[in-house]
Amino acid sequence: MKFFLPILFICLVLGNTKTDEKTLNKLAKTVKFLKLIGDINERKRKLQQSTDDTTGDTTDGAVIGNNTVIPIDPDYATEKMNRTTGNENAPFHIKDFKNFKQRAIDPFFTFDMVFAFFQRTIVSLITMRLRIVYASRRLRNLADEAQAVGCNCSISSSDYSKVGIEGSGENITYSCKGEKDIGRNVSTINLDTTQPICFEDDGCYNFTEVNFSDEADKKAGDITKADEVEQTSTNPVYRKSSSGLSGGAIAGIVIACVAVLIAAAVAAIMLRKPTPPIDNTTVVDLKQENI
Repeated sequence: MKFFLPILFICLVLGNTKTDEKTLNKLAKTVKFLKLIGDINERKRKLQQSTDDTTGDTTDGAVIGNNTVIPIDPDYATEKMNRTTGNENAPFHIKDFKNFKQRAIDPFFTFDMVFAFFQRTIVSLITMRLRIVYASRRLRNLADEAQAVGCNCSISSSDYSKVGIEGSGENITYSCKGEKDIGRNVSTINLDTTQPICFEDDGCYNFTEVNFSDEADKKAGDITKADEVEQTSTNPVYRKSSSGLSGGAIAGIVIACVAVLIAAAVAAIMLRKPTPPIDNTTVVDLKQENI
C-alpha cells in the first residue's frame, strides 16, 4: 500500500503513451527503486528502535547502558553473583561502596562507588544494573517485591579534572543513583554482574573485566549495608545507632552520683570542727565571792 500512490502517479503519467516493452522496463525500474528506498528507511527505523530499547537517559543527559525497570522474583534478586577478585591486572577496579542513602519520598536511592582505571581513559559516567528488593509492607511478610533497575554513576566534582586522562590506579569517586518506586524503601541492593558495565565514550564490558577489592566484594551483594562498617587502619569500627541511653548506662550514672553524694557527706562530717566546752569555773568563783 505504501507504494500505491507513486505507482498510480507513474501510471497516470504514462497513461497517454503507447504501452511498449521500453515503457514497461522503465516502470519496473521505478518500482524497484521505490522499494529499495522503502527498505532502507525500514532498516533505519529498526536500528533506531533497537538502540532506544538498550539505552536509557541518565541524570546528566548522557545516553548509555540500560535503565529499563523489570519486575523480577525476590529469590532471583538476592542470587549470589560471581565477582572477580585478586586480579591486579584488570583494567577496571571497584574499590569500595559507601554512603548509601534513601528516602521513601524519592524515586531513587544514592551511594558512592570508589573506582580505579588501569591504562584506560577515566570517564565521567558509568552505568550498571542492580537487583533490588523492597521492604515489605505486608503484615505477614508473605512476599517481597523485587525489580531489576538501572544505576547511573557520575564522577565527583573533586575528580572531574581527571576525565579523559589515562588512569594509573588512583581512586576515583563516583556518585551513583539507582531507581526505585516513590513511597517505598529498598531492603536489599545486589549489583548484577550478569549484565555489562558501560562507560561513556568507551562502550560496555563484561564484569569479568572488573576486579573487586575484598571490601567491595563484601558490600556488592547488598549495597544498603555500605555504611554499616567504617575502616580505620586495619580494624573495622561498627556504627551503632541509638535513640537514647541504655538501662545499664543510666544505672551506672545513678550509682556514680550516689557515691559522690556519700563521699561529700563523709568529707563534710570529717572536716566539721568540734564545739569547744563551756568553762564553768569563772561562774562558780563569782558566786563564791558574792557569798
